[in-house]
Amino acid sequence: MGVAWDPFGDGKTSVRAGYGIFYDSTLVGTYEQNIFANPPFAPTVTINNAPLDNPASGVASDAAPVLALRGTPLPMKTPYSQQWSLDVQRQVSPSLMVDVGYYGSNGVHLLGIVDVNEVQPGVGYAAGLTGNPAVTGFTSSIEGRLNAVRPYLGYNAINVVESNYNSNYHSLQVAVQKRFKHDSLVNFYYTFSHNLTNNQSDCGCVS
Repeated sequence: MGVAWDPFGDGKTSVRAGYGIFYDSTLVGTYEQNIFANPPFAPTVTINNAPLDNPASGVASDAAPVLALRGTPLPMKTPYSQQWSLDVQRQVSPSLMVDVGYYGSNGVHLLGIVDVNEVQPGVGYAAGLTGNPAVTGFTSSIEGRLNAVRPYLGYNAINVVESNYNSNYHSLQVAVQKRFKHDSLVNFYYTFSHNLTNNQSDCGCVS
């Protein structure tokens, strides 16, 4: 939705404003991946040296892995974005035009990945898991020990696609146009903007 008007009625000033709300359609693959990454679909077991007359007598190479699960919360809120603008354009002289505008947007219920089975702060340290002194934090070498202090025992990460993230954008945009003789002109543009979000990507591609 947008409106425009001439506040002084002199044909030299134009004020424009607009507002819109836009809904996002989340990927069907997000839900499919969550379902088919969970047991009994995802795990595979390789049995070595198994005779055809008795396959179970072989040696399973990965008989009891620690499972990493995927989840989708209910209810799942629909992500949407609000966008708005206010722009003032003034013909200062026959050869000089100035345009100043404010533009903003706000994203709500954006998607992101959360590990709901993440080791709580301080729990790993209290259990004696101090990590590798040569690096910052924990490494995959102690993943098995981390699984022993997760909130849901017997599982690895439980990654859930949640619609709990937000974003906002605000900007001041200025344009100046100067016309010269012989059909030449110069355009000047300046933008001062500020953008914040607590999740910069809705993919969250966690395998």
